[in-house]
Amino acid sequence: MRLIPMLFACVLPFAAHASPVLPDTLLRSIKADPASYLDSVTLLIASYGGADGISQEQVDTSMALVRAKARTSAIVPLIGADLDADGTVTREEVVVAEAAASAAGRGKLEKTFLAADVDGNAMVTPVELTDYGMAASMKAYSPAAMAKVKVLMGFDADGDGKVTLNEVRMGLAGLTS
Repeated sequence: MRLIPMLFACVLPFAAHASPVLPDTLLRSIKADPASYLDSVTLLIASYGGADGISQEQVDTSMALVRAKARTSAIVPLIGADLDADGTVTREEVVVAEAAASAAGRGKLEKTFLAADVDGNAMVTPVELTDYGMAASMKAYSPAAMAKVKVLMGFDADGDGKVTLNEVRMGLAGLTS
């Protein structure tokens, strides 16, 4: 499945001030723009960790929250069109909801309905709704993006289970020198 690329994100902890062991493609990506990587992990650590760093559990929570938000954003228009609350959104329900929406809202709802109705039977079933939401969450946070974030834990130079910005800076310096 699409989560298989995440498996290569498991990295070995490294000795103090050494560079983490990274898969080549990920290493090239980080080396290509270390400032961008540092910016993104700075936001991650500040948002979900703290002054003492970020743990693997906090990294996992951040990724789950980003995916949940994307999934929710994708399916809310369809749930809002489920007028009889039976879990299935029909073409007829979408037509009624579109009539009450702005022009942009009509277009977005139509596009969403057509994308979610995978079998083309003019209704989005609960399974299709779930699948559509999951696809949106994967698009928002792909396995490659997740791997790039998960490798952050490889910068834990002191082995305390948390990564600080200083550890990332030192690790990046080792990667780019």
